[in-house]
Amino acid sequence: MIPVVAIIKAKAHQEKNLEAVLKKMVVETKKEPGCMAYTLHLDTKDSRVFVFIEQWMSEQALQAHLTSTHIQAALARQEELIESLDIRALMPL
Repeated sequence: MIPVVAIIKAKAHQEKNLEAVLKKMVVETKKEPGCMAYTLHLDTKDSRVFVFIEQWMSEQALQAHLTSTHIQAALARQEELIESLDIRALMPL
């Protein structure tokens, strides 16, 4: 299993637009083979910061996710909507 945390900060005044894109990603991603968990959260101290907490069955499943059509479509809007993006695959200890 591969846990992943993705922290995404919206550009100023783009919070609602980014939230809509991210919610669509949740719906499509949960259909992917190898997706064990994929939840979207909003930072309680900064309404521009969204956090995905994910669990993937394998590295192959994670890579398929990152290259999927819906993820690539969302990333195509990165310049418009996203100030910063930090994706971290983790290793359980």
